[in-house]
Amino acid sequence: MDPPGPKSKILVEREKNSVSHAHAHYLPIAIKRGYDNMVEDVDGNTYLDLTAGAAVMGVGYKRKEVVDSINKQMQNILAHSIFFATFEPHIQLAEKIKELIPFNTLKNSRISFGASGSEAVEMALSLTRTKKLSIISLFPSYHGRTLATNSLTGMKSSFRKNLVPLSSGVIHAPYPDSYRNPFGLDDFDAHDAAANYVENLLTTLVPPEDVGAIIMEPIGGSGGYQVPSNSYMKRIKKLCKDNDILFIADEVQTGFGRTGKMFGMEHFDIEPDMMTIGKVLGGGLPIGALVATEKLMQNWKPGDWGSTFGGNLLSMTAGLSTLEIIQKEKLDKNAEIRGKQLMDGLNDLMKKNNIIGDVRGKGLMLAFELVKDRKTKVPAPDEAKALVNLCMKSGLLISTCGTYGSAVRLLPPLTLSENEAGISLDLITKSLNHIS
Repeated sequence: MDPPGPKSKILVEREKNSVSHAHAHYLPIAIKRGYDNMVEDVDGNTYLDLTAGAAVMGVGYKRKEVVDSINKQMQNILAHSIFFATFEPHIQLAEKIKELIPFNTLKNSRISFGASGSEAVEMALSLTRTKKLSIISLFPSYHGRTLATNSLTGMKSSFRKNLVPLSSGVIHAPYPDSYRNPFGLDDFDAHDAAANYVENLLTTLVPPEDVGAIIMEPIGGSGGYQVPSNSYMKRIKKLCKDNDILFIADEVQTGFGRTGKMFGMEHFDIEPDMMTIGKVLGGGLPIGALVATEKLMQNWKPGDWGSTFGGNLLSMTAGLSTLEIIQKEKLDKNAEIRGKQLMDGLNDLMKKNNIIGDVRGKGLMLAFELVKDRKTKVPAPDEAKALVNLCMKSGLLISTCGTYGSAVRLLPPLTLSENEAGISLDLITKSLNHIS
């Protein structure tokens, strides 16, 4: 295998003449089809895909049950709008989501559908601001790239280029990060310091009675896959409870088994007041949704929110089939087991390669960070890119993430097998040894 092949090169060049270069991609290949946990490019090269299409393909590619359900729905009606009528697939998916929710706070919940994770977060903002206008978000974080969600996102300053002024009322606090302590205090716990920072915000910068919500990813997403401590999460939840502030869990990436539990918040025994979901939920089709209590949803009047493709019939149908597979095959448990296998392998690899500074994550949401020097922790983004390209040439798709582009993330379908996890580790090891 020596990708990119000639057909991929032609398509990449054609793309330059018609598609915005803002849609930069990690790999110089043109993917033609997918099956199971594999994808194939236009030159016939096959790859084990540990990107899952940006954490979207939870049950793999071309899953028969999902494809069959989409085809069946297409025979009835391809699309319509929930502005004008209701549809059974729309109701069925909402009922299945509620069935899977483990949180008592959201047992009596209502679901509002959109066309993306960004729309789900937009809905959360809209609903929160029917009570109070200010929102506390964290950095690094990723909540979307629309104007309002980009106001919450705190990952790279380049994301905000030419977008000032952004949506007002957003106050940022540091995400708890043990590896890159944002406070630069090696002798002070980053998680305690991060919780103290939020408390100080409410004392010095914004009165708690003006704060509608704190929004955070239970495990850091594209910002770097940081994992907060239980004590940090409990302190933030108590802060919310004591000050009548909503806790919004952005579970767009962590939801539906990705972290080894059905939802990321379950790792901390904390119950959110609202939850945004997407990615895996759509079975590969565009989707986003807000989960909130009936009481909160009543703050909206009919017509207060709308999305042309929210509740799209094909997405609803594919989503229902996907959740049924996750539930039936206990793919959250598989993510836990395969995640441990990968984590153990990466930790062993770190012992032998000084270029790896840190390994972190939960379940099948993992990252390892490459550094120039372990002591100084200087990021190594060029080496991370080189690793991604070497793995591609060996038949493995991975990608970088994080503020510095030096973290390499593993986000395979939840159906990853023991053998595939082993192959992935072998290919990463060989490629990393070549770089080292």
